[in-house]
Amino acid sequence: MTLYNWDLARYEETIARSRAVEQARLLLGQQLSEQAALDGLLAELGYASNPDIARRWVNPMDPAYGAVVDGVTDNTAAVIAAGVDAKVDKRPLYLSAGAWVLDPGVFNDFLTGQGCKVYGDGVNATTITLTSEGYLFEGTLGGGSGIFGLHVTGGLLNITGGGADFRFFNNRVVATSSAPPIKMVADTCSASKWLCSTVFPVNAGDTVISVVPTGADSGSIPRHFSDIDLSSGCFEVGDARDLLLHNVFGRNLLMVGTSSTGVHQIGCKFASVGEATELTGVNTFAVGSTIAGAVTLGASFSNGVYGPNRDVSLAVHATALLAAAKNIIIHESLVAVPNADIIFAGGFKQTISGGTQDNVADTQTDVELAQTGGRWTAVTSGSILGLVIRGEANQVWTAGTLTVEVWKSVINTTTGARTETATGLTAVIDTTNRAVKVSTQVKDTDTFAAGDELFCKLTTSATWTPTTFDLKTFIQIES
Repeated sequence: MTLYNWDLARYEETIARSRAVEQARLLLGQQLSEQAALDGLLAELGYASNPDIARRWVNPMDPAYGAVVDGVTDNTAAVIAAGVDAKVDKRPLYLSAGAWVLDPGVFNDFLTGQGCKVYGDGVNATTITLTSEGYLFEGTLGGGSGIFGLHVTGGLLNITGGGADFRFFNNRVVATSSAPPIKMVADTCSASKWLCSTVFPVNAGDTVISVVPTGADSGSIPRHFSDIDLSSGCFEVGDARDLLLHNVFGRNLLMVGTSSTGVHQIGCKFASVGEATELTGVNTFAVGSTIAGAVTLGASFSNGVYGPNRDVSLAVHATALLAAAKNIIIHESLVAVPNADIIFAGGFKQTISGGTQDNVADTQTDVELAQTGGRWTAVTSGSILGLVIRGEANQVWTAGTLTVEVWKSVINTTTGARTETATGLTAVIDTTNRAVKVSTQVKDTDTFAAGDELFCKLTTSATWTPTTFDLKTFIQIES
């Protein structure tokens, strides 16, 4: 072998080995990345018992801090000292399995840091008992902070500011007083997520989560509460903005504000038998939920959707009252208990059939239109707002006129006698409106009382065509 050939072969061998080394490094890096992702997932779920994971965090039980987790020793000083180092090093604070005894305010400094997080080994492993009434944290939360896998007996959070992108996963909180163990009075906390946790009250009916901002709520991304079990406790909402409750279970939803915006409950269950649940605010949704007590749609409830709630397993029980409500959709949420009423008061609008006639003939005068099941009869008093008349698809005027007028039959509550009168609200199909005509009038122009009947009568000219026109009519009322 010549020197040249030997050098070339050695060079190629070196390159091959370098490539192998690089591939090994890439593979190792990928494995480390995957391990890190797995560690992060375990941490998010609140499981951090792996010693390799714990070394990446700050543990107050390390000799440098000296925590003794025996259910008796007060480890407040050790946790605060560990939190100082964790905050500086931008590492999570890890409370390993055991019974921790801590003072209120122990996290007050640490959780103000950006991205600072507290992890435990899960609700059945890491337990915290407070030495007195108060909160483990009270103040302004740092952005991106979080609490994972803790079982806390006493007050946990009183958030007075901050809290954007806060994470609260896999925790259990047991209240020790009637005060809510979780409070959010901050007008921020947007995009925070509260998932897979339980909060227990001292007494049935106590508020255990309170979201009542003291100022104008500036949250722009919804706060998300999902899979939260409140046991017999209540969820309190004030004048909050963009709040999503999904699979939240408890005794009652208490909406104590009047100017909330975008409070949505989906798939929730509130077993508030005998207690009223009042829904308030703008853009409030209650969909697919079970509410066992009385439901009040309050004066400020508008642009809202209620239902379908019947298909979940239980309908709304007892009275649903709409007081000065507006722009509301109630869908498939009928009362399921005998002698319970749904009362529409102060502005509930609905559309009823005014009757039909197929193959409309010419030369008719005040002929009553047919209504399936007979004339519509009012249960409560109200007002006639409008009339719509139309033909079937592709059916249009050819000649003449077709006039429909709303009539009402007024009952004498003493004798039972009825008097039929024309309201004067008419709609005409003619050369101008060939297929459909909408007529409206000011509220209370024509009113009706409970027991009155509404219907429509038809008049056609001698020149009316086509006689194949199939007429449908609709009356809009407010009751």
